[in-house]
Amino acid sequence: MRTFSASLHTALRGLVGGWLLMLLLCTATSAAWADELVGNAQFDIPSQSLATALLRYSQQASVQVVVSNEVAKTRTSTAVQGEYPKAKALEMLLRGSGLTFHVTAERTVAISEEKTPTAWEKNQDEFRVAQMDQGESAAAGAAGNLEEIIVTARKKEEKLQETPVPVSVIDTQALTESNQVMLRDLNGTVPALSVTPGIENQQSVTIRGLSTGVYGIPTVAITVDDVPLTNIVPDFDPGDITRIEVLRGPQGTLYGANSIGGLLKYVTTDPSTGAFSARLQAGTSHVSNGAEPGYNFRGSINMPVTDTLALRASAFTRQDPGYIDDVLTGQDGVNKAHVYGGKVSALWSPSQAFSLKLSAVYEHMEGGEPLVYLPTPGYPGTAGLGDLQQNEVNGGGDYTRAFELYSANIKAHLGGIDLVSITGYNITKSNYSWDGTWAYGSAWQAFLNLNYQPGSEVAGPWTEKIFTQEVRAAAQIGNKLDWQLGVFYSHDVIPVGAYAVLNYAVTPITGRYIATGAYFGLPAKSLVDYAAFCNLTYRFTERLDVQVGARESVDQPHTGESVTLAPLFNFNSSVAGLSGNVNHATYSFTPRYKIADDLMVYSRIASGYQPGGPNSTVGVQGVPQAYGASTSWNYEVGFKGELLDHRLSVDTSVYYIDWQKLQVALTVPPGISFTGNAGAAKSEGVELSLTARPFSGLTISGWVTYDDASLTEGFPSTATSIYGYPGEPLPYASRWSGNISLERKFPLSSQVTGVVGGTASYIGERMGTFTGGGGVSALRAEYPAYTEVGLHAGVNYASWSANLFVTNLADRRAIVGGGVGDYPPFAYQYITPRTVGLNLVATF
Repeated sequence: MRTFSASLHTALRGLVGGWLLMLLLCTATSAAWADELVGNAQFDIPSQSLATALLRYSQQASVQVVVSNEVAKTRTSTAVQGEYPKAKALEMLLRGSGLTFHVTAERTVAISEEKTPTAWEKNQDEFRVAQMDQGESAAAGAAGNLEEIIVTARKKEEKLQETPVPVSVIDTQALTESNQVMLRDLNGTVPALSVTPGIENQQSVTIRGLSTGVYGIPTVAITVDDVPLTNIVPDFDPGDITRIEVLRGPQGTLYGANSIGGLLKYVTTDPSTGAFSARLQAGTSHVSNGAEPGYNFRGSINMPVTDTLALRASAFTRQDPGYIDDVLTGQDGVNKAHVYGGKVSALWSPSQAFSLKLSAVYEHMEGGEPLVYLPTPGYPGTAGLGDLQQNEVNGGGDYTRAFELYSANIKAHLGGIDLVSITGYNITKSNYSWDGTWAYGSAWQAFLNLNYQPGSEVAGPWTEKIFTQEVRAAAQIGNKLDWQLGVFYSHDVIPVGAYAVLNYAVTPITGRYIATGAYFGLPAKSLVDYAAFCNLTYRFTERLDVQVGARESVDQPHTGESVTLAPLFNFNSSVAGLSGNVNHATYSFTPRYKIADDLMVYSRIASGYQPGGPNSTVGVQGVPQAYGASTSWNYEVGFKGELLDHRLSVDTSVYYIDWQKLQVALTVPPGISFTGNAGAAKSEGVELSLTARPFSGLTISGWVTYDDASLTEGFPSTATSIYGYPGEPLPYASRWSGNISLERKFPLSSQVTGVVGGTASYIGERMGTFTGGGGVSALRAEYPAYTEVGLHAGVNYASWSANLFVTNLADRRAIVGGGVGDYPPFAYQYITPRTVGLNLVATF
């Protein structure tokens, strides 16, 4: 309690200091900026009198346009037809008229004659023209433009800098062009986010350090177009993704279970009735110590069928080159992976009051686990191994994974109420194997009475299906109150026979099957979740508003009979299933104050939870019948805004998270796994992000975080197989991390634009998963700090572009997972070695 109070006092002191610092910043900055135009709209404005065209624009963009009759009556507009950002459409409408615009208040735009630019401003305009000739948005990334990022973190469209939630947006186009397409490549891209891979196709996504290990129950929820995914986290290819939103801190009120640390939100690209478009990409890459080159091909097409119906289709295939060599079998590049998939979607919008989007996604991956064996005392199979080598039985790390997602999204506007219905169904299937010779080889030799030690391969299938349905309504009452109500249903199922673990004896070099010594037939499982949620936002003044939210969930977990047949361990069991019914409530309270039109400060109190459930191995001595829910509470102060005439954006937050009843992975002899509750933890820290555009074409951005994620209450002696004491860091939590990136765009000629840039990410030292050891915490794996540097350069000509990239420039061997507490305890996962690649892109 004393440790908890001291930590809370420190956090609150930091919060107060943060408020004072923010207020000082605000009073030192002018407050004359107005809200920018937000969102896209469908336009149908032919070339005509500018006065008439502006009237149509006002109606179709739902904004008020103020213009003098003397200014508009003698001018003619250009045509604007299709779906465009509102600012872009107005710029197109005024092109060549000698007029400009600025936002004077929310939803109000003033039109005026252009002033004679200064020499500095003229340089800005010349670069903007060069960019527009390349088909880019006006002055994208240039100083003083109307560029904006729209997010849906609160299940409604709003500007990123006006969202009172700590949100970061990942540029998916940059990911594909630099071939950073695996989930683990997101490490170091945004504050407080880390991804730790494990065996058996599992990987842990962690935000703000809240994790109990890679094989624990997820602490970060993942959605695609607001459809929740299964518990196995896929490597979702970013090729047809508009953006990835990373929400930090508990998101239980809007997004439900398993979001105690935050949310990863994928937003796919919608079909558009505006115009036909297509994009093609082809690329190749070489990785240090690679056995073969990598390649990727991507294509997408958007086809308007009618004025109200559009189709979109995309497909990709890629080969991720292998760079790990197996000394035992003589195979090079055993971790090579082949990935392919696609997406089709249709959007029907017969009126501005109704739209229906249907989509289907399929992705398939097969390859080998990227495990590197380090020479370790006590494990003879690791002796003499060198850089990027392993010593596994043939096929010991092979896996396949398939992911399917089907969704239907309906939006309607009826009587002043916005209605949304989201139906989703996704299926994850995988088969995995890992080399268990280090643990079971000698047991197999005795069991089979052999004169040599055979290899051991542990393998099994996994299938999980989840159906979800969400319906929500939102409206505004007068000018003061916004409300949002919703209901949610999900049914998460692991079918009978879809999850099993088998232990084989195999010939090490060939991987030939010899015998089966253990079968763990894990039971069918299901989790039904009913929920209702509500969010109310009340505006006391134009600058001060408060949002309150609540969600009530009813979880109904069920597990069927499990069967264990293990002659290798002289152990057999059959355990009946269990069911339950548990209620959970989560809340949020978010006051926001706009110091100026582009500066705000907010506080946030929010909670999240992980649902409890029955253990499938109940009946085994030492295994409890069920484990309870885990909860988190987040206390936070944040500041967001734009300064220096929109050339500098700031996003900072100070937070404290209290995490109770951790759900941890435990084992009892002979290796039976189950889940239990043990201990408590905190995560307290500071996050600061800055983006600067000092002059046209140059963008400098960076962030730094400090996060103390550690136990506040140790694990009791009854917590079988793990040990932890107060103050011990949570798995994979880095105290310090940061990132800085620079990008410079410049015209090479009237039709050619060049771009160069670089990124450096720093990840501090971390510790691996909790282990046993009778209080000897040194038995946990330790991951040293590392810095990763990447460079890129490109040329854009008309609709063509070429992009050259280098990742992990120094070819570092930085550890991101594995070691003691994992399988095997001497195997580690590294960041990908130095990779050099080239991508060519054509858009039509």
